[in-house]
Amino acid sequence: NRRTLTLMGKCQIIKSLLLAQFTYLIIPLIRPSSEIIKAVEKLIFNFLWGGKRDKVKRDVISRPRQMGGLDLFLPGDFIIGLKVSLIIKVVDKSFSHLWKDIVVNQ
Repeated sequence: NRRTLTLMGKCQIIKSLLLAQFTYLIIPLIRPSSEIIKAVEKLIFNFLWGGKRDKVKRDVISRPRQMGGLDLFLPGDFIIGLKVSLIIKVVDKSFSHLWKDIVVNQ
């Protein structure tokens, strides 16, 4: 017998394992190319649907649960969110960290 994960289980794995590794790799880069973003998105949705075509539109899957989605964020949106959070930390005068000093004093 072959056991399969539910859609919710797959989303949890994507968010907790894959996007954590993705974050680690993306943070130092300025902006990955659209080809890389599309390739990562393709990997995510191939895993989610078991290599078959999408059964639900990607914009629906990425909606919050309260709006009928699975709260799965798309890689392009995720990268923008990461970069915005870094910019907020750089301009926040109350935030202090060694990496901020390096970035600000370049």
